[in-house]
Amino acid sequence: RLAGSQDMALARKAGRPKGWSPKTGWKPGFGPDAQPPVVSEVVALSLPPVETSTSEIFPLIAPACKSLTPEQEFRQAMRFYRDKPVEWIEDFTDYVLFDWQKEALRGLVVKRKLAVKSGHGIGKTVCLALIICWLEMCHWPIRIAVTAPTFPQLRILNFPEVKSVIQRCKLAKKFRWQPTEVNAYLGEQIVSSAFARTSRTKEGAAGFHPPPSFTGDYDDLGIVDEGTIAVLVDEASGVEPDFFETFRGAKSSGKTFEVYTGNPTKRKGDFFDTFKKPAVAAKWHLMTVSSRNVPHTNREFIEEMEDRYGKGSDVVRVRVDGEFPEGDFDALVPASWLEDAR
Repeated sequence: RLAGSQDMALARKAGRPKGWSPKTGWKPGFGPDAQPPVVSEVVALSLPPVETSTSEIFPLIAPACKSLTPEQEFRQAMRFYRDKPVEWIEDFTDYVLFDWQKEALRGLVVKRKLAVKSGHGIGKTVCLALIICWLEMCHWPIRIAVTAPTFPQLRILNFPEVKSVIQRCKLAKKFRWQPTEVNAYLGEQIVSSAFARTSRTKEGAAGFHPPPSFTGDYDDLGIVDEGTIAVLVDEASGVEPDFFETFRGAKSSGKTFEVYTGNPTKRKGDFFDTFKKPAVAAKWHLMTVSSRNVPHTNREFIEEMEDRYGKGSDVVRVRVDGEFPEGDFDALVPASWLEDAR
């Protein structure tokens, strides 16, 4: 440990976003409602940047790092957050997480496999974006494949959300954002990458392998960061099985993270099996998040769905409650009836 828990708590407080405190909240002119920054292809900052010196991030642990170079100090500080994604988000961004997001992030640390089925409007896209930035900054070297049923979804929704997270991050200068790729830098060297991969065919996951182990200027300290790979799948029910099959071949050569999210629209495929096959489910941190239980969800949307389709309909089960449908929409006998009759 770099410092005792009490000292670290005080050090974390020093890293809180400018203009915000747990007691008073945001001051005028700060926070998500403030005037947004002008964004160019090189991401602009909406928070004061953090330089590489640990003394500016953790004033209380700087004495323990006197013998390190500034880049070594920064790497050591980020290593502290490898199993603390919630704290990293709280200390280096201005996002306020929902309870389900905190549980999901902590579950990902424990099992390295996270699956979330949900209704609409719960904040899963921003949760994926936060996971990408935390992984890139704290688990280098890492390669992250981000996939969805269609490539436009990645380009229009997922990667712009990552850009928004970077804008609201104190470490924004260490990221380089492109419409379908995000890289993290240590000095002038790329140490982590996240990129869009199509999921329509197994070729989308082909050739995906962990990066080589990274020592950098830690050679004299004997510290080696092993290569890691991650796959983040949005709307996982719509992703073709061949993609998952091919990705599993890459898992044999290094450490991995897996995250599946989406509306549970189908009673078949890898997303369904992850929740319903006991041997598979035991290895995952599984969550079901209803739109009814998230504070900012549009209540009019829920009422409209219930009025139009009925409270017990499969559409409401999938789009609001985050539950798998009782059967295929064109089936005469719901599959759930057959399961109950066994």
